[in-house]
This record gives sequence, structure tokens and C-alpha cells, in this order.
Amino acid sequence: MTQPGQSESRLALVWSICLTLALALASCASGGAPSGASPSSSASVSASASATHASTPPRGFVCANLPGSSATYAYIDADGQMALVKGCAAPMVVRARADRELSPIAFSPSGAWLLAWDGLSNAPGPDTPACLALVAVSSGHANEIL
Repeated sequence: MTQPGQSESRLALVWSICLTLALALASCASGGAPSGASPSSSASVSASASATHASTPPRGFVCANLPGSSATYAYIDADGQMALVKGCAAPMVVRARADRELSPIAFSPSGAWLLAWDGLSNAPGPDTPACLALVAVSSGHANEIL
């Protein structure tokens, strides 16, 4: 049985591990940060992914939340696009840059951000580098961080 506050501590630990991983993989997008650059100054904001709200849920859409829930979740739809759902509203599709795919990893403790893999659509092999992106849950805008 977990003690009060343990869930929050574990979630914060998972989020910090994800951010550490993001910093460790910083060279995947552009071949490395400029010398003397701090992690925040070397972060790329070149991923201009956009989000679109479906006017009606896609055919076959089954909400994973309980009725009345306001929880947010992410999934990959039948077209390979990442989608965000708040409650049981119509999914918001987050479109990746050309020749890229986004895949959800973890939400921030506040739920305002989603860490996502930002990989090549047709990767030539399993060792092809993938990068990370932060997606603003409210807007679906993705910023490449690595």
C-alpha cells in the first residue's frame, strides 16, 4: 500500500527521468549542441507541428475515459497520427512535421505537457535516431526539444 504523497513523488521521479533522458539525447536532432551552449539554449524549436480538432469523433472512436471524466490521454490513431483526448471530447490530432511521427511517452505532473518521440516516418533501421518533442496539451502545438 502506498503512503499519501508517494504517487506524486513517483510521478515527479518519472518526469525527471524523462527530462534527463531528453537532455542525454540532445545530439539526435542536429548532431549536437554548439560548444558552450546550455541545454535550454540548444533546444530546437523547429518542430512546427499543428493540431486539428475533429468536429465529430472519428468513425469507430471509443472513449477510454469514464463518462463525465475530464482526464486527458493520448494515442496513435488508425492513420498513424498522435491524438489527444480530454474527457470524451472529439480527439485533437497533433500532426508531426513532414516525414516525422509523434508517439506519446508521458504527461508532465501538471498534465499541461506531453513528452513524445519525434521519429522518422520511414526509418531505414532500428538504430535510426529519434528525437523528443514537448506537446502543449491545451493547443496541441509540438516543439522539438532534441
